[in-house]
Amino acid sequence: MDTSLGTSNLSGAQSVVVVRICASVSLAILYYDYALTIGAEVERFWMRRRSLVSHIFFLNRYLALIGHIPVIYEFFRVHDTTSCNILHVYQELLIAAIQIVIGVLQLFRTYALYSQSRRVLSCLCAFGLIASSVAIWAVTNASEDSKGDPSKAVPTFGCEAALSETGAHFLAVAWSVSLAYDALMFALTLYKTLHAVYNRATRSSLSTLLLRDGAFYFGILLLCNVANILTLILPQLPPPLRGISVNRTTTISTSLMARLMLNIRDPAMREPQLSEPPPSAAPTWEFVPVALDTFSTELGSSEATYLEAQGSMEAWETGPAISRGPKINGTSWPGR
Repeated sequence: MDTSLGTSNLSGAQSVVVVRICASVSLAILYYDYALTIGAEVERFWMRRRSLVSHIFFLNRYLALIGHIPVIYEFFRVHDTTSCNILHVYQELLIAAIQIVIGVLQLFRTYALYSQSRRVLSCLCAFGLIASSVAIWAVTNASEDSKGDPSKAVPTFGCEAALSETGAHFLAVAWSVSLAYDALMFALTLYKTLHAVYNRATRSSLSTLLLRDGAFYFGILLLCNVANILTLILPQLPPPLRGISVNRTTTISTSLMARLMLNIRDPAMREPQLSEPPPSAAPTWEFVPVALDTFSTELGSSEATYLEAQGSMEAWETGPAISRGPKINGTSWPGR
């Protein structure tokens, strides 16, 4: 009796089950995190005026939530090879769209931290365009090798995404440019955060700054991209397990960026403001919202403080406004 075929099929079936388990965990994280944060989303986004950044937040949030419904159908229903090939293409397009939206949110946050510097914006946009071009080229070449072969299909439920070695290497290139982009964002954000702490330009704790400014989240995205690349290039993994962490990275990235945006609008994480009090009054710190001018760098503020930088994301959303300044001893004083 020839057992080689049976052993091969058993190994393939086990790999598919592992893929299904990982997909289930990824989707559970996505929808469970949404259930945990929907209250904060309603309070901090739905009940406030719409802006460009809030619309991108909604796009990041609901593109993943709604867009993964066909992916669930792909993983857990029986399909013919033609349907699977169509769903594979759809999943690749969904992942690409989600990564672009996440990249735009990262760009906005870093741009705000650097006081809306045009130089920083230009460099980030140029790097992003180059990275996107390389990623599109790599994904296009990888998709040519991702179509399933009915003669090699493993009898199981759902679609089997068995990447060829060449296709996996092309996808590794795509995720490598994403890794480089995330590394750049992480380095810029971490530098700004540590620089503010070192120069005592903020009264917030380091842990609060890492959460609010995004360095913590960007660091996790960096590690997820490293995991993606490893699962694509390791020769020990069977074809069904190549790129097994891609879905997890996509769902985690969406949840992390949503939490970053929610933290930016969290009153508990706002920077306390201090201005000069009257001579007879002692200064007391109090958390108050301060609306900064949308394009302060264009109005001559070439050396904006860290306090201005941390608030410029929200200021950009609300539009130009005159600052009320901080409250000291219960009195609102004009901004500088």
